[in-house]
Amino acid sequence: MKINKSLLSLNGLKFNSKIGVHDFEKLNGNEFIINISLNINNNFDDHIKRALDYELVYRTIELVMNKSFNLIETAAYEISKNIYLEFYQISSCTIEIIKLKPKIKGEINNSTFLLETEREINE
Repeated sequence: MKINKSLLSLNGLKFNSKIGVHDFEKLNGNEFIINISLNINNNFDDHIKRALDYELVYRTIELVMNKSFNLIETAAYEISKNIYLEFYQISSCTIEIIKLKPKIKGEINNSTFLLETEREINE
């Protein structure tokens, strides 16, 4: 059997992060939700030691979300970069960062940024 993709998704990861261009955002932070899908190279041998550790993925994302950025685009890029550095078995990832209740003049529930990346062959 040929496996085209093997995707693992972690959804609804919640963070209060200091991401934004306004002083009040840098001081108080904003609420963010992250959804991430990871294309993993898995040999399906049922050994936990070779499986992707969800908690380590969460901690990798948390380290980035604890930093301060102007843009959610930058945070998404940094998450992707760190995912590839930490987990050899990930060949591509899609990261969605949702900013809840962005501070704009008008009624808005959230804004979203979606980043799709894949590992460079020479990494």
